[in-house]
Amino acid sequence: MANTFKATYPTVNLGYGPDFPDELLNKYGEVNIAFQAQGFSIFLSEEKAMSYILDKYNTGIALLKQDINGNFKRLITNENLSNGNATYFTNNCQ
Repeated sequence: MANTFKATYPTVNLGYGPDFPDELLNKYGEVNIAFQAQGFSIFLSEEKAMSYILDKYNTGIALLKQDINGNFKRLITNENLSNGNATYFTNNCQ
């Protein structure tokens, strides 16, 4: 799965290191800003946006977060499209 992702979305070298294509970075920014608008901190918004990107683009990688009981749970961020507008939500441990 990770090899398929790398072939589908090859990194772009801008002279200071590899970067991902604009499509992924723009979507990451959109999701990140949407969560900040919901009142989440920058850190949590970035975490939620990253889990969305990793799942949506089938990277073969998942984020895990430890809950208060010491169990690791996969972070999942979902998108809901309604009338062309996207909203994002999670029900992950905090």
